[in-house]
Amino acid sequence: MTFYELLHSVTFDEIIPFLEKKNGGPVSLALYKTHYDMLRLLTPRIGEGDSKTASITNAKLDYDGEEPHLDAYPLEGDFWEVCLAKELVIAPDVNASLGEIAACIPALSESVPISLNFLCNLFYANHYIQYSYQTYTGNAAKRSEWMLELIKKYDAFCGPIRPNAVILVTVSPEHPFCDSDRPLTDKIERMCSGRTALLLKYDDRLDEELRLDVAFYEL
Repeated sequence: MTFYELLHSVTFDEIIPFLEKKNGGPVSLALYKTHYDMLRLLTPRIGEGDSKTASITNAKLDYDGEEPHLDAYPLEGDFWEVCLAKELVIAPDVNASLGEIAACIPALSESVPISLNFLCNLFYANHYIQYSYQTYTGNAAKRSEWMLELIKKYDAFCGPIRPNAVILVTVSPEHPFCDSDRPLTDKIERMCSGRTALLLKYDDRLDEELRLDVAFYEL
C-alpha cells in the first residue's frame, strides 16, 4: 500500500487522535484537514533516484518517559508527490491502525503550510485576526460545502470572533461565485454582530477551487 492509497483508505477523523498525541495536545484541525485534502488531490510520482519504499517501524525510545510512537523512513525532505508514491513497508511488530500510520508520516504531520502573515496577524489579535484557506475538492459544486465543514467541524476560525469582518472570496472566471457558494458567506456574516463587507476576486489558477480570506476586526 502506498501513502497515496493509505490517505484514500482512512478518514481525517480517524487521524485526528494520533495527530494530537504526536503534538502533545490539541492541534489546528482546520489547517491539517486542508493539508490532508490537498495531498489526496496530488498525483503521486517517483523518480529514478528516489527510494521506492518507506519503512514504518516502532520508534526506538531514547529517554525515560518517552511515549511509544511510530517512525516512517525515508520520507523526511521528499517532495509530497514522491512521498505519496512510496510503498509503505510495515514492520511485523507494528500493531497500529491506519489512522496512526498516516499520522506518523511527515508529509502529513509536519508539513502543514502556515503563512508568516497568518502568524503575524494572530500576534495582533486584539486588533484584528485574519484567516486564509483554500478548498481541495476538484469540484466547484462541492467547494463551499467543504469550506463550511472546515468552519463548523474543524474550528477554522479558532481565535476570538470580532464583531466586524471583511470577507474576500477568490474563484476562477470559469467557475464564478454562484448561489451554491452563498451559504458559505451567509454563515460568516451571521457570525458577526457588526459590519461585514463581501469582496470577490478572480484567479485563473484556482480552476474549480475557492480561496477564502476573512479578517475579523474591531472598530
